[in-house]
Amino acid sequence: MEPSRTSRIVSFSLLIGFILIIGGLFFKLMASFLVPLFLAVLCVVIFRPWHAWILRRCRDRQHLAAGLTTAVILLVVFLPAFSILTLAAIEGTAMVANLELNTIRQRVAKLRQRLGLDLPLADQIQPIDAALRSLARGSDLAARAATGQDRPAPTPVTPDRLLEMVLDLHRRVTAEPATFPQGDLDRLMEDLQRLKMESPGTPLYDDALASAFREFNEFRTALCGGPYRAQLIEWANPTDDVLRQWRGRIAVKAQSWLLVAGGATTAFVAQLVLGAFVMAASIYFFLLDGPNIVRTLMRLSPLDDRYEQELMGEFDQASRAVVLATLLSAIAQGVLAFFGFWLAGLPSVVLLMLLAMVMALVPFIGATVVWVPACLWLYVYEERTWPAILLAVYCAAIVSTADNFIKPWVLRGKSKLHPLLALLSVLGGVQALGPLGILVGPMIVVFLQTLLNILHRELTGADRPRPAAAP
Repeated sequence: MEPSRTSRIVSFSLLIGFILIIGGLFFKLMASFLVPLFLAVLCVVIFRPWHAWILRRCRDRQHLAAGLTTAVILLVVFLPAFSILTLAAIEGTAMVANLELNTIRQRVAKLRQRLGLDLPLADQIQPIDAALRSLARGSDLAARAATGQDRPAPTPVTPDRLLEMVLDLHRRVTAEPATFPQGDLDRLMEDLQRLKMESPGTPLYDDALASAFREFNEFRTALCGGPYRAQLIEWANPTDDVLRQWRGRIAVKAQSWLLVAGGATTAFVAQLVLGAFVMAASIYFFLLDGPNIVRTLMRLSPLDDRYEQELMGEFDQASRAVVLATLLSAIAQGVLAFFGFWLAGLPSVVLLMLLAMVMALVPFIGATVVWVPACLWLYVYEERTWPAILLAVYCAAIVSTADNFIKPWVLRGKSKLHPLLALLSVLGGVQALGPLGILVGPMIVVFLQTLLNILHRELTGADRPRPAAAP
């Protein structure tokens, strides 16, 4: 007796529900291994010609050939990558450790002198600016104490002391009219006189302090030669407090990374070892049983076989076009840049090489954002003009143009991804998936194009009138 239509619908619905539940649990189990599995698939696709060559040399002994190919992939790809990352981390740690306040101050002063951005009367301008800011902080604390929000703190600089500092500045400017532009400091002194008569935290005190700030900034702008030059000079003349803030932010960020890494060292190492083991095992079994795995997936998939074959062909082509061509180009640019940085005598060349490789993965940006600042460092800070010029010529003529030769040679006209889509897919992939998005983003776009082409063919075939049957 055949089951009724209702019972079949209920049974089918329950089957779909169980599949969804078990599929969700399966995805949860496999979620932590998706990245190693994806990298393993990419390695198998890219190194398939090597595996075929090794298989012929091993006289079709599948297990031996798969093991040898897996060992070659691990030695050729992951050992150099791990070494470069380790050396770059060591250089970066040493660079952060050498960030002392005196070193930063000396480098900023040398750069400022090189660019001619010294602040006139810096020995008096900066203390007055610091004193005004100190009075503003004291006024804010007093206002909060008046409302019961905080306890007032003593102000290290009084309006009387600030007025004396401004008077000394006025005498110096007046005594050297040929050296310094004549700015009117009388209104600033009037504001400070009013400031002495008021209590901190009151509206009249705040009005006088704001007016003093305005008059002082106008005088400093005239002293520097205009608002634009004044802004440049302000950026080039950070105070010790600003330098301490810079160093503190860098140190806190670096320490937080180190604490996170140190606090989770065991878990991180265990996860890394487990991921490497899963990836190596996956590469071996994909090489050994790849065709059987593909046939099983095609049999279980509800898609038509020709569509599945087309998607797999696009995956193979995208893996070579997007991954292989991009990675080879980035590696070549990084290695070429490394020789240039090393010959120019730059510090932390391995770190610079790693940055050049990473930035070379981004279309239209490339390693330029790394070697241009390096050339400016040589020219502006180290005052080595010829090494900076030669490095710029070398990088512009060789490093940045290597992409134009390597990618066409690897792709051989097979790329179907528009340059604008390539850029947006890389940037969007990094934003959504992190570093792996550099590889996954373009491949998602390629798959979407393939699926849309399949849909277009299906719709076109559905709309096309069928031929009339023969009489």
